Formats: sequence, C-alpha cells, structure tokens
Amino acid sequence: MSVYAASIAAIAVGLSLGIEYLLLDADLFGAYWTNVALVAGIVAFILSVVTIWSFRRLLGSWRMLRHASTHDFLTGAGNRAFFFDVLAKREGQRRGAKVTLQDGAVLIACDLDDFKQVNDRIGHLGGDEILLEVVRRFRSALPDTAAITRFGGDEFMLYVPASVFADRHAEQRTIDQLAFDQAETVRRSVADTPFMTARGTMNVRLSIGLAASRDGQSLEDLLRLADDALYAAKRAGGDRVVSCLGEGVDLPTRQKREFNTF
Repeated sequence: MSVYAASIAAIAVGLSLGIEYLLLDADLFGAYWTNVALVAGIVAFILSVVTIWSFRRLLGSWRMLRHASTHDFLTGAGNRAFFFDVLAKREGQRRGAKVTLQDGAVLIACDLDDFKQVNDRIGHLGGDEILLEVVRRFRSALPDTAAITRFGGDEFMLYVPASVFADRHAEQRTIDQLAFDQAETVRRSVADTPFMTARGTMNVRLSIGLAASRDGQSLEDLLRLADDALYAAKRAGGDRVVSCLGEGVDLPTRQKREFNTF
C-alpha cells in the first residue's frame, strides 16, 4: 500500500506543478526554476506509473507462484502443502507446526480402483480427463467448506469440518452416521455415472476410508486412521466405504482401531 500512496503523491505533485506553471506568471518563480519544477513533475508522474505497473506484475507473479506451490496443476485441487496449510490456518495454528484438531474434523481418503487399467485402455490423456471430472464431482458432492486435495496420482484426501455435520445433527442419527452418508455420496458421485472421454466411455469405481477426529487429536494420527480404513476398503474388493472408528465425535464408547464396512 505504501507504493501506491507514494505513487499517488508523486502524481499529485507533478500535476500541481504543471498546473501552477500554466496558470501563474513564469516571472514569479523565474523561468529556470519553473521549467525544473515542470520536468520534475513529469518525471515523477512517469516513474509512478512505471512503479505501479511493475508492482502489480510482481504481485501477480507472486500469486501465481504461490498458487502453483499449493495446487495440483492438472485438476486445480490442493496438494499436500495446501492440505496442511489450510488446516493449520483453519485451526489458527502456525504453518509447519504439528496441527492439532481442536474442533473436530472428518477425513475422507479416496482411491480410484484399478486406475492403471483405465490409463492402459484410454491412455494418459483420457485418464487426465477422468481425474478432472472426478474433482468436479467431488466439488458437487461436498459442502462449500470442504477442502479437496490430490495426494498422489489417483489418491485424494477430502477434509470436512465436523461442524458441517453438527449443523445437521438429529437425536436419532450420530454425527458419524452423517459423515458416512457424506462419504457414500462422494463414492456414488463417481461410481454411479459413467465418464465420457474423447477415447470412449469408462466406468470408474472408488474406494474410501473414513475417519473422524476427537478434539485435540493430531492431524497425523487422523491421516493414519483414514489410510488404514482406505487400505481395508481396497483389501475388501474396493468400491465401498470403510469407516475407521476412532475415539471421537459423538461415539465415546467406540474403539480406536475398530473397522466397520457399510
């Protein structure tokens, strides 16, 4: 902001000196000093314009680099750096520190089943089309406050604040049951509708591992739970949601390493 303020001040000085030169008698200041003032005003005006233009280009380049460092270039989803940064920011904690989840969260670990066979059949460009569409379907299936990140080639991690489910909470349904319903909605958004690509139509299936945190649980622990549940879903044949019930939201009696397949 100081650059803009200095530039505006320079423009004002240049214009005022130029107007002063035009409106007042040159003999009042002397022709020499009047010309010096006019030239200085013009130079200040030009420099201020160049400064603003350079600053805006620099700021735009910085924003592009920042976005590229935290987002997947293909799908536009966040990457691992974005995942940890956005959670640290939402939890009000310092970047790079171990993130502790104070308010509860749900992680939905996703892996496209047999995606290598998809690439073998329709090629990597066709596979890229499917990945783009998968992210679009994720966005449609998730609340606005969710964060979508691509962890690897066909692996995604979806973060949903527990407050989303608390808002919909009813006595007869636990928050975990609502979280499972959300994960199942994500799975069906991919599995129920074939993907149309330039190389043909493909059916894609999705395995999901679901984990819900308790207050004060570290993000690393929650990630391990979600990964464990995802691997259990893959071992069971894929195309399903497996919930790893850790101690936490709404079910204080459940066991941390118990697996349930719905």
